[in-house]
Order: sequence, then C-alpha cells, then structure tokens
Amino acid sequence: MPSLRYLPLTLAVLAVILLSRLSLVELRTEEGHVRRVLVTCDAPVVLEFNNSLTRSLVRLKFKACGGLWAEGIETDPGTLEYYSGGFWDVNESARSFRAERLRFCSADEFIVRVGEVTKRTWETCIEISAVNFVDILSGLLPIPREE
Repeated sequence: MPSLRYLPLTLAVLAVILLSRLSLVELRTEEGHVRRVLVTCDAPVVLEFNNSLTRSLVRLKFKACGGLWAEGIETDPGTLEYYSGGFWDVNESARSFRAERLRFCSADEFIVRVGEVTKRTWETCIEISAVNFVDILSGLLPIPREE
C-alpha cells in the first residue's frame, strides 16, 4: 500500500496552484455600488464605450490575473488612427500596460464585462480592480470590504 504521508502536502500544493489561477475583480461606481466577481485568469475583462468624437464602438480588453493586463483595443481603423495619430501601434503599446486598478469616467453610457457578468452604467466613473485570490487568502493584502 502506498504511503499517505505526503498526501496533505500534495493536496495543499495543488490547492495553491489552482487558487493562484483565480482573481477577484471588483467594480465600484462613484455612487458606491460594488460588484465582485471571482474569475479565472483567462476570463476577459472588457470595457466598451463609444468614442466621443468618432462615435465608434471601442473595446478595451484585459485579463485579470493578479492585476489587469491589457490585451488590446478593438475599434474601427479611423478611431485607431485618431488615438495614434498614425505614428504608433496602439495595440502594441496597450499590451505592455498592467495595473492593479483602473478608473474610467464617461459622460455617455459604457459597459464593463467581467467573465459572464455585465455592468452597464452612464454619466459616472467606475473603478475596476483585480487581486489574485491567493494574495487575499494569504493575508498579504487586506480582504476588500464594502463601505
């Protein structure tokens, strides 16, 4: 019969590995509305809005894995030209962006999608943050609390 001596350690290591692939994403509006979503690191975080000048749909795409990692911008060529002035690749630059917290404000409607959750809002600001689930469990970061 195989030894079970290392079973607890093996299970603990597997749990940490699995939990390290989870992030807690928080959406907080200026009005104090809070929505928290637990997602895998592969889950998309997408911010959608219409550019105020071109009126074209813009999608800012991120992954939430211990922070928000930019993946790129989707929009029409004219709006990409507007953002870049034709001098640099907006998507190339965006992919080097990482932040724990983003704040986005708009006088128009915008939509935030986190995994399967959709938050639609307008004429306000929203703060999006992402924390690795293991960091919360380990106590290295405080557990977010609703105010």
